[in-house]
Formats: sequence, structure tokens, C-alpha cells
Amino acid sequence: MFFSIVVSILLLILILGVLVTAHEFGHFITAKLSGIRVHEFAVGMGPKLWKKKKGETLYSLRALPLGGFCAMAEDETPDPSDTHAFPNAKRHRRALVLAAGSLMNFLVGFLLLVIVNLPVSWYADTKLAGTMPGFAFAGEDGFLPGDRIVDINGHAIYVSADINLFLSLGAGEPFDITLERDGRRLRLLDLPLTRSVPDESGVLRYGFYFDSLPATLGVKLQQAWYGAVDNVRLVWVSLGDLIGGRAQVDDLMGPVGMGGVVNDIVQDETATMGVKTLSLLNLAAFLAINLAAMNLLPLPALDGGRLFFLAIDALLSLTRRKSLNPKYEGYIHAAGLILFFGLMIFVFFNDILRLFGWK
Repeated sequence: MFFSIVVSILLLILILGVLVTAHEFGHFITAKLSGIRVHEFAVGMGPKLWKKKKGETLYSLRALPLGGFCAMAEDETPDPSDTHAFPNAKRHRRALVLAAGSLMNFLVGFLLLVIVNLPVSWYADTKLAGTMPGFAFAGEDGFLPGDRIVDINGHAIYVSADINLFLSLGAGEPFDITLERDGRRLRLLDLPLTRSVPDESGVLRYGFYFDSLPATLGVKLQQAWYGAVDNVRLVWVSLGDLIGGRAQVDDLMGPVGMGGVVNDIVQDETATMGVKTLSLLNLAAFLAINLAAMNLLPLPALDGGRLFFLAIDALLSLTRRKSLNPKYEGYIHAAGLILFFGLMIFVFFNDILRLFGWK
């Protein structure tokens, strides 16, 4: 038990360290290609174990495997003639550098999903193969074999997992579903679907089942891409639930909670080592894409917040108004960072309470 917990902690540190390093490498390589000076690119945090200066950049390997950083001295006020300083770079170059970290995380997540999909031999399609006996919504005015589900309550359906996701999110309420039948779109309104039809194994289903899809290389790449897109969409759906009150802040999970997920995977005695590895890679892909999406939110202290202020500055320049004072923008980001750390502390203690069954 103790050994598996230690292994789980080390695996989570490794996963998060790789993802943060990949994020910072996105900033680093884009800055270099854009002619922006990078003072230091570090892998890890804490005391330096190794360092080497090459050109204008110090490369370092640090003791703690907790990510890394790319230091471009964004908050400095350099000589206006210094075109290699980040604050003096053209706006589109700064925007690209700021977005590159999240783009790198998304790319890593997509590549991990490609690996996860390689062993798959078939997929469930989004095309209906049939409906179960007694299902109330089968027939000309409902579902027919060959229908493809393309939309549920305004959410586009890319893969079969989307169907379960958006039906479960709307459980207890009628659904508006768009089908594709014989090349035309058919909209079914206010369907009161419930998980009330058991299959042979006793598992409750919605009353229909799907064709299988051959797992060719093209289909595997497509499924990996749609999986990455779905992870981004899930972030927005979750935020909408949080803002709309359908989810609570208590539902948020931090590193401790993720450590519990990793531990569950490690301790699963029914899974082979290969299955566990794929599960960990799938979790890493989920975290990578979530990091990409969350970091682009237009909130202070995040790259998305910096991009937001950059966009405001561009609009002000179009109207020939004075640019934003970097000092005040810095204050806003600092306040956002304090609030962010406060939220992280809350989530951390909430994870601890949940871990010990106190919530």
C-alpha cells in the first residue's frame, strides 16, 4: 500500500513536471524563433544541478522535478531601442509567444491520445444500428437504424462518447436531438430520454445501440483529434456548470485528488501493466489539454489574461488612445495570482478532506 502511494506520487510529479516543462518550452522556442531574448530556460525548479550559457540564454537543470520556467523578463521596462526585449516586440509576436505554451500542451495531449488509440481494434460509431424492444422513441418520428446523431442540446457530436456525456449532463430533462437521415437533418424536440431500458447484462441504457467503426489509422487519428477537442469543450462545459450553480467549488480537484486517481490506476489488480500504462497516458493527455484550455482563460495571472490585455492595448492603439500603463496591469496580474493561490489552497485542503472521507 505504502509503496503504491509513493509510486503514484512520483508518477504524478513526473506527469505534471513534463507537462509544465512542455508548456515553458512552447514559450521558449517561439520566443527564440521570434527574435525575443530569453534570459534563462530551466527544467525543474530549486537549486541548479547543471547550467550552461549559450549566447544570451542560460540553460539549467534544477533539483526539483516540478516543471520549469522560461525567463524573458516580461515585466522589465527596457530601452525602447532594444528590439529583442519582450515588452518591445511587436504585438503579434508577443501574442504568439504567450499562446505557444498552451498550444504545446494541446499538441502533447493530442500526441498522447494518438498513442492511447493505437491498440484500439474498433470504435462505436455515432450511427444507430438499432433500438431496443419497447423503446418509445423508435420509428419514423423517432430513431431509426442508420440515423446518425449529430447534435444533442446544441452540442455537436463527434464521437460516441459525446452521446453519453451530453445525455448524462441533461439527465432528468427533455433533450433536443438532431439526426442525420438519408442525407438530411431531422430535429427531434423535447425527448424525455431516461436510463430506463436495461440490456441483457442489466445495465441501464438509453434504448439504442450503435454500429461499429473499423479502427484504421485515419480513424484512430480522427478519434484522437476529437478526443482532444472534447477535452477542451469539457473545460468550458464544466466552467458553465460552475458559474450556473450546477456544480460546486467543492467539486474541483487539485494535485492531491489527481494523486488519488493515479493511485487507483496503479492499484487496479484487474488491469495489466499495458492497460495501466495506457490509462496513465490518457490521464496525462487529459491534464495536458486541461492545462492548455485553462491557461488561455482571460483571467489575470494566466497567459489568457495577458493576451486579453494585449488585445485591449491593440484596440486602444487603433483608436489612437494612450496605451495601458504596464504598472497597473502588473498590479492586476499580481492580485489575480494571489486569488489563484488562495483557490489552490482551498482545493488542496478540500482534496485532503475528501481523501480521508471527511467530506
